Amino acid sequence: MTPEAGRAWVARVRGDNRTLERELAAQEAAAAVRTPKLEDVLSHSHSRPATPAPAE
Repeated sequence: MTPEAGRAWVARVRGDNRTLERELAAQEAAAAVRTPKLEDVLSHSHSRPATPAPAE
């Protein structure tokens, strides 16, 4: 899930209609500039951020 899709999903789950409407408007504005692709909606990576070494 992309960050944009994640923000919309979280807003839906929380019932935060104001944030959901704002996120959907931003996504629609971005789609008007550039046609969305599947990669814009889905992201698939299994990489994790590097964890710092334990302090000694």
